[in-house]
Amino acid sequence: MAQRELPLRVDRDSEVPIYVQIRKQLEDMIHTGQLKEGDLLPGEPQLAQELGVSKMTVRQAIYELVAEGLLERHRGKGTFVRSPSVRLQLPFFTSYTQDMRRRGYVPRTVLLEMEVVAASTRQAEALNVAPAEPLVRIHRLRYADDLPMVLETVFIVRRYFPGIEDALAEAQSRYDVYESLYSVRPTRAQQTLEAVIVTPDEAYHLGVPAGAPALMIEGVLFDESDRAIELMKSLYRADRYKVYLERTRKEFS
Repeated sequence: MAQRELPLRVDRDSEVPIYVQIRKQLEDMIHTGQLKEGDLLPGEPQLAQELGVSKMTVRQAIYELVAEGLLERHRGKGTFVRSPSVRLQLPFFTSYTQDMRRRGYVPRTVLLEMEVVAASTRQAEALNVAPAEPLVRIHRLRYADDLPMVLETVFIVRRYFPGIEDALAEAQSRYDVYESLYSVRPTRAQQTLEAVIVTPDEAYHLGVPAGAPALMIEGVLFDESDRAIELMKSLYRADRYKVYLERTRKEFS
């Protein structure tokens, strides 16, 4: 595989360390698509010579990008671009379809199953409905650029959305369905995050080895009147997502 020529440059008058400048330029090239998954980077000696810096400086920039999951080293072959991980910011409350489009991916959804089920005691309690309340269960696989990313199971209170099965059979975003067809606007979610090991069936759908790790988010979605409208469980590929948390100083007091 041919190496990519990289339009890198360094500003020796800048207060930003040179290795940070190199890392940031490479990171931007990956996120903008100038560098694509599978591209081979020039070797560290070549980059160091072209930029007029030490190999250690280049190595530090490469090391940090490997640690972030943007690059990967193959002994005897070189350093390659990985598909960038998607940042999963908590609390996570957004349309998957809109989120992927905003990041530059082409989203796609495959409906695996859809059925009407009776709410279990646990589900009824979480959704504040009576036991055996009819729920629409949808089981879907979400893609980004034809790569399976998320396996989700959602239980929707059916009487709030009469006839929703037909709409969900065609729609990419259920949030859009809620708002456009039923004038129901989701406003908040209560969620938990857990690291889990996928089952063989889950691994098959996500395209990962059996026993691979995943990030599981479970939660309840509420509308503007603070009515619980759905119960969801989503499995995110751990090799494609990283969790992002932001805390304020007062939380440390």
